[in-house]
Amino acid sequence: MRTAFRAPDVRIEKAKAELLARWPTPAGSNPAFLDLLGHERARGVTAATFHSVCARLLRKHAQLFGRTEHYTIYDQGDMRRVIDWILADKERAVVQHALSECGQPGSAEVQGAIALAKNQLLAPDPYAAGSPHPAAAVIAAVWRECEQELRRSNAWDFDDLLAFAVRLLREHPYRLRWIRYRWRWLLVDEFQDVNRAQAELVTLLAGPDGNIAVVADEDQVIHSWRGALPENVHAFAEQYPRHRAVLLARNFRSGTEILEAASRCVAHNQRRVQKVLVAVRGQGGHVYVHGF
Repeated sequence: MRTAFRAPDVRIEKAKAELLARWPTPAGSNPAFLDLLGHERARGVTAATFHSVCARLLRKHAQLFGRTEHYTIYDQGDMRRVIDWILADKERAVVQHALSECGQPGSAEVQGAIALAKNQLLAPDPYAAGSPHPAAAVIAAVWRECEQELRRSNAWDFDDLLAFAVRLLREHPYRLRWIRYRWRWLLVDEFQDVNRAQAELVTLLAGPDGNIAVVADEDQVIHSWRGALPENVHAFAEQYPRHRAVLLARNFRSGTEILEAASRCVAHNQRRVQKVLVAVRGQGGHVYVHGF
């Protein structure tokens, strides 16, 4: 079940490819879609992931953040090597001091903490001051060094794309006005899986008029490890009190037995939209629980 509210590195390319596989290209590979919108309107549709949209915005405005339009996007492996190098560099006094005070966390742990903090729109200093992580001082020190290395290398990492795009729209309102004019209507799928940075992007792009529709199911959050917050679904409804909610309760994939079992598993969740799912395929088969 999903609820519709009215009111983009390798991972970018993979997600973008999956999206475009079921969406018309500018040349028009989906006749039904073109018949619905018309060829001219369909050409004006931008279908992209959050990260690819942000990468596109930053290409045009990279100079505002000390980069050029030819910047590189560091993947997880690239960032792991940068962090390993910084942790091992005895000349980095601040990092070495933090290590002597806190001990040395693994580079994967440091990388994950920085990525999550970026998706929460934090900066190193507020993170160091407010994080309960026992190695917060180390993580913040490494983060600052990473920022310098990335800027020197004319690069951003995957999570920077979101954070710096938010900065672009917040700090340069005249550019935001132009972008809002370019994308006057927004449709966001899988809204239950957006993190704080992505939710802020949606708010900034939608503007006060709220020309936006989102599709979401708070029972299907799968990216909590990346900072996804189902509360964003409820916050959307509160942010746009004149919204209209449309319950999409017909399920075309599973039988009745699967839907009933799944519904019982999440019925105890707090702050969820109560719903009764209808299996279009009807009954058939049994649910066997081998372990839980």
